[in-house]
Amino acid sequence: MSQDYVVVYFDGVCNLCNGFIDFLITRDSKRALRYSSLQSDRGQVVLGELDRSLEEFDSILVQTRDGKVLDRSKAVLAILREMPFPWSFLGSLFRVVPTLIGDFVYKIVALNRYRLFGKRDSCRLPTEDEREFFL
Repeated sequence: MSQDYVVVYFDGVCNLCNGFIDFLITRDSKRALRYSSLQSDRGQVVLGELDRSLEEFDSILVQTRDGKVLDRSKAVLAILREMPFPWSFLGSLFRVVPTLIGDFVYKIVALNRYRLFGKRDSCRLPTEDEREFFL
């Protein structure tokens, strides 16, 4: 299964995650990314395929053009590589960080994201201008 874009699955009630999605939307001039919350039907299918549930999951997911699903630091690096310069350059730079270290840092932030950044009562709804980028 190949597609023309990369799909970013995110926690729709997490303020940090939503801020990251806002960051991506405003900087993705190539329009290489599409978005879906993990709470959506599509997000639930992907989690089910990974044999995971939303309650135990603490990561952003990325589905590459060829259908491969990445999580944690690998997902963030895949997202950055899709972005225009200078973000793609940063993604290339951080590839030298071992996955074990990247995932460790990611996990610390992920486990504390609600406490540090807060949580919404419901999932984010895209604006009229953003709707075409959400699946």
